[in-house]
Amino acid sequence: MGTADEETKKEIDRLLESYSVYYDIERESPAPPFLAEAVCSVKNEQYLLFKSARISEAEAGEIVFFAAEDELDEEKARELAEKSWEIGLSKVNVTEHHRNTDVVLVVVCRTMTDGAAKYIKKKRFYKSYSFGLKGWSAYRLAAFAQADGRFAANRMGTDLKKLFPGAV
Repeated sequence: MGTADEETKKEIDRLLESYSVYYDIERESPAPPFLAEAVCSVKNEQYLLFKSARISEAEAGEIVFFAAEDELDEEKARELAEKSWEIGLSKVNVTEHHRNTDVVLVVVCRTMTDGAAKYIKKKRFYKSYSFGLKGWSAYRLAAFAQADGRFAANRMGTDLKKLFPGAV
């Protein structure tokens, strides 16, 4: 589990509260080194007049990992990113109707180094299943430094900025 002070843990609690509306939250035994995990699954079906006349079916999901650190440096950011991607992929259930399952890492820290911010902005993971016929997994990554309000995210994770009021 990451090292963090009480204020950082309160921020994680606030995030988990906002995620709890649509996600199943796991706080008791998340995969180390994470403080919590959130999982959301959506199944979309289209019918023609009757349920037995199914036109299409698609399953999508998202697995979110939450981490807290006092200082986030490049090495720690790399370790958390690789671990979240590895664990996230192991939880993907690829079926004939699988469309996508995204893996997300949200890191709340007191301070963030320039090296960590640069690493986060360039980080990209992507996996295609059966050449895209059975869907894909993309990676979103965001980090928020409480001390100065600094926010860093990869291209896919820029929309996570709205989770942190006052992020710069």
